[in-house]
Amino acid sequence: MTNFEEYTAYLEEQSHFFIICCVIFLILFIILAILIFTGKIRGSEDNKDKILSILVSFCFFSVLWGILGNNIYKIEYDIRNQAYYFYEGEFVYEHSYHGTKGGHQYSIIIFADGKEKELCTEYIEIDYGTHSGKLVYSEKSEYLLEFDINELRGS
Repeated sequence: MTNFEEYTAYLEEQSHFFIICCVIFLILFIILAILIFTGKIRGSEDNKDKILSILVSFCFFSVLWGILGNNIYKIEYDIRNQAYYFYEGEFVYEHSYHGTKGGHQYSIIIFADGKEKELCTEYIEIDYGTHSGKLVYSEKSEYLLEFDINELRGS
């Protein structure tokens, strides 16, 4: 039995987080541009310097929007195509680290065929080592959506 509605709801929450970040960055850019142009932020009174400052700010925010937009695209692709991978069998829970993608941690999973996958996860409390069970993750955005551990086979 699959939980497509739950997977979709979870991914939509993640997408909304990135969309809100994009809107906040857009508002910050507009405020910064207004402050630079009106002279509220001290600097040169030369209009060329003001325009250059605004362009540099725009480039910085464009990079942020690009990163966020890429994450949104991947999530929306997975939702639209119900692009979920189901894996059942042995895998190695290698290690995890805290990342910046929505404040989640990343977990390194090595499947029985040797394929290694870095998945974005909420905090999961299992020991490192070999496990047997079911994993469901999204194709492009690589979120671990479900895991069910059958047995622990050692660390």
